[in-house]
Amino acid sequence: MSKKYETETPSYTMTTVMEEAARCLLCHDAPCSQACPAHTDPGKFIRSVRFRNVKGAAETIRENNALGAICARVCPTEKYCELACSRTGIDSPIDIGGIQRYVTDFEQQAKMDILKKGDSNGKTIAIVGSGPAGLQTATTMLERGYAVDIYEKSEKAGGYLTYGIPEYRLPQDIVDFEIKRIVNLGADIHYNVTVGKDITMDDLKLTTMPLLSPLVPAKPNHCRSSPATITLNPLLTS
Repeated sequence: MSKKYETETPSYTMTTVMEEAARCLLCHDAPCSQACPAHTDPGKFIRSVRFRNVKGAAETIRENNALGAICARVCPTEKYCELACSRTGIDSPIDIGGIQRYVTDFEQQAKMDILKKGDSNGKTIAIVGSGPAGLQTATTMLERGYAVDIYEKSEKAGGYLTYGIPEYRLPQDIVDFEIKRIVNLGADIHYNVTVGKDITMDDLKLTTMPLLSPLVPAKPNHCRSSPATITLNPLLTS
């Protein structure tokens, strides 16, 4: 296979990312942020980058997006935040995905520890599947103080992120690192376990709280990792 399809394109450097961020018009209403289906607030993190506050930018991205480094690479930004960018009317939109990629790469290289586990509430939940929705749900619940068990039928976590996207678009080491971050937060992933075959729903109910429902968008939403759209099983909140 050609190297073109094995490795992703180079990222920004500190100098070039500052140049790109400096193009931002710092719109008060930030149409880019309003257009982001994951509510990641690019207007805010680009402003932080512009003033050389890369840690602040990473904190903004991680506020509600545990998979920020992945979204930076695979989100179709040209249909959302970049399409809404005010700079489009002048020349070309800000490279929002590229800036987010630089920030999350810097976060990894600097070993920033932004995600924090909440104080334990003594409750355990089970999540079926370790795809994007399951991983984001796990992170949000860990931050709220729940213990989390994830049941994954495959030998690796990530779902479509691992098994469906080519390496040149989404390097596996990026997926692995994002998952490791969530595991370090406290998620316990059980591999090669098919719920309904290797373990039943009744078995899960004996050791965990009623299962968390899949993420259900409150409105059409193409980025299912947004915690703003989490809908809990009613039994979980009783």
